[in-house]
Amino acid sequence: MPARSARADRLAAAGLALAMLLGGCTPAAKIAPRAPAADQPPAADAGPPAAGPPSTPVVDRDGRLVVAAMEYPWSAIGRVNTGGRGFCTGVLIGPRLVLTAAQCLYDAASGRWWSSPDLYFVAGYERDRYVIRSGVRGYEVGPDFVPGTVSTLGNVANNWALLTLVAPIGYDAGWLAVQWQDDATRARLANGDGLRLAAGYRRGWGHAVTVDLACAERGCAGSAVEAALPSFVYLDEEFRVLGNPLLRASALAGELATPAFAQVQRGDEYWGESLPPGADAAAAELPRNSIARLLRHLGHLTPPAETASPAAMATAILEFETLQGLPRTGRPSVALLGHLLEAARRDLPGAGLGAQAAAR
Repeated sequence: MPARSARADRLAAAGLALAMLLGGCTPAAKIAPRAPAADQPPAADAGPPAAGPPSTPVVDRDGRLVVAAMEYPWSAIGRVNTGGRGFCTGVLIGPRLVLTAAQCLYDAASGRWWSSPDLYFVAGYERDRYVIRSGVRGYEVGPDFVPGTVSTLGNVANNWALLTLVAPIGYDAGWLAVQWQDDATRARLANGDGLRLAAGYRRGWGHAVTVDLACAERGCAGSAVEAALPSFVYLDEEFRVLGNPLLRASALAGELATPAFAQVQRGDEYWGESLPPGADAAAAELPRNSIARLLRHLGHLTPPAETASPAAMATAILEFETLQGLPRTGRPSVALLGHLLEAARRDLPGAGLGAQAAAR
């Protein structure tokens, strides 16, 4: 691991409470890149295979639901498979870039970091389906992350990793912008301007993407794999993944070994862009299935989501948009998915506890 830097010492105190946990990789500088076989299957699951997405998604009392992994924005989420032994969650933030956490790229059993050839990323993975996949060319982790001591404050602040993929699979899966987890973002969420959620592959459900609408209130307690589920926000009618402030500081200072990240479009509150896959891509550019299931869950759609006609869908969407005071379109969109998730969140028991908890 890199030697401790003075820059990180200066920034750690400010970044500790704002850091996020994601699933990641090892420093590219230490590992000679090598592409794995193109047909390499996903790694062994740490738990039993999950059932596929149900015909009607049930948002349980804890705010969890299983979604269709091959629909954007969920298709930008994938499994980082580590040496055939386990997995964690990563998020595409560009055609070849994946954001994940440093903690899961260290093999405690052998006392070493996984090498790039040991890693494989599968976007939109669901029930043994791995259409969108790539090997890892290299990666870098937070410079002051110390493996084996994840619970320390310094590790929380430095628990990020950037993977560079062999293939530009982001064009097939789509990708998300990085929203900085800073005071401005927390203030917007506290004022009810958007939604925070967690999503990814958790222990026991490693073959399906689980979305957690109330994760912020529970603190996402659970196993190491569950704790590493990335956090997302729905803001400005698009989905973004929450990013670590120290990652931003490293990029602004030109200290990253991954130039592709530092070169993307920069904004005050977020970095890069959220871009769905194209119309002819492997993943669906519109989350029609997710929208239909949520419409049924909220009582706007009577037929089963899988058999609802376009006319029934349009009527249900118009009804929801009218009730929520949204512009009437009658058409599915990523923005509509966000509004539906906000409505489902408000329906949860204890939702009246307020947006303050969701902004933590």
